[in-house]
Amino acid sequence: MENENGGLLNKIENNYPKGKKRTRKSLIVRIFNRVIIILALFIVILFAVYFLFLKNKPDNPITNIIAPAPKTEVTSALIKDQLSYWQEFVIFKYRYSNICTIKKTGRLFSAYTIVKYSGIIRAGIADITECDVKISEDGKKLEIKLPEVEILGNEISSQEVFDEQKNIFMSVKTQEIFDKIEEDKMRAQEDLLTDGLIANAKDYAKKIITQLFLTAGFEEVLVE
Repeated sequence: MENENGGLLNKIENNYPKGKKRTRKSLIVRIFNRVIIILALFIVILFAVYFLFLKNKPDNPITNIIAPAPKTEVTSALIKDQLSYWQEFVIFKYRYSNICTIKKTGRLFSAYTIVKYSGIIRAGIADITECDVKISEDGKKLEIKLPEVEILGNEISSQEVFDEQKNIFMSVKTQEIFDKIEEDKMRAQEDLLTDGLIANAKDYAKKIITQLFLTAGFEEVLVE
């Protein structure tokens, strides 16, 4: 009797773990099947959205992943087109201010005017699209010959009469003030040119353009 009972218990013990294992296995299978179904639905929805809304848009990220846009051929015209955004390429700006005095004297009377003014001198390239561009056959090297750097402008931005003395017999005329300011303005410009403004501005332009196109992907950039 004991053997029979012991055998029965052994059967129960042996069968219980196996049933539990089968339950766990079936649960994992059901979870796995649900994940597969969800992924399949997601892929179907993704492709449906692509074909319905995004297929004809070349700049959308899904189009670029599925069918990358063809690489744009870099040409001299394309380089000039990029440079045309600058058009007038201002490399250097110098702000200056000065006080000038205009005096007039006679036997009995005298007059003077003291004027304070400010101006801006701009140096650069008037039209950078006039540059010469050469690209190597393998597209790795770019050569650019820039137009000459020049003074683009020297304008008075503000002026005011600081002090003046005049009378009914003698005064400083407005044109005399303009002539004096123009004379001092040109002197400031000549001083900058003497100090090497043009050469310094061209060197700076070379550095800017070289760095620009190295960043754009060229392996070698030569700017003259």
